Amino acid sequence: MSSALLGNAADFYPAPAARELPRALLKLPPPSAPQRIIVAEGERAALAGRYYAAQTDDLIRLTVRAGKPFGEGRGERVPIGPGLFTKPGGGTKFLFSTDTPRRLRITTRNAAVDYRAAATVTPTGAHLAFSAGTYRSAELAVAHRVSVEAGRLSVGHWPGLPLAAKPAFADGFRVGRGWHAPFTRDAAGAVTGDELTNGRCRHVRFSRQ
Repeated sequence: MSSALLGNAADFYPAPAARELPRALLKLPPPSAPQRIIVAEGERAALAGRYYAAQTDDLIRLTVRAGKPFGEGRGERVPIGPGLFTKPGGGTKFLFSTDTPRRLRITTRNAAVDYRAAATVTPTGAHLAFSAGTYRSAELAVAHRVSVEAGRLSVGHWPGLPLAAKPAFADGFRVGRGWHAPFTRDAAGAVTGDELTNGRCRHVRFSRQ
């Protein structure tokens, strides 16, 4: 027997669905639930925020609702040890440090990725103005233009309409649905380019012209 699972939506997470599909087809029992421990409310609340992984250029957001931490996939993170959480079905592990800024290591069946807490910033119009200009990718032979209007950043590319860029952390922005774009700087602090990442590509470099 073979099966295929196709999905092309920004809020669709294929890995959990792929694991559940054969379980449903073969009528297997659900996995055992992880052993939950008690964590103080203040400790749980302190975990909320954005976390950035330079290794993968991935940006995730953790929220706390009704005293329970949730990931971007809307699944609860179940506490199973000091600073250690997992998903309701087990498997992936989330290990939080007590450092400042806080660090997070996410371990899956395939790899471990390190994140750090990324404080949300509100850049001024003057700060954003330094990033305005045209950016070109030598690899893809395409370009986009970064503009600043009324204190807000937008990214435009022909023939599409400009996309709003919302600040995620210092020099890092979310663009449209699913794109993440941190700016790069030289030793003097001048903006030299940006790097675009989404679910299908990472660190696509664009140089400021």
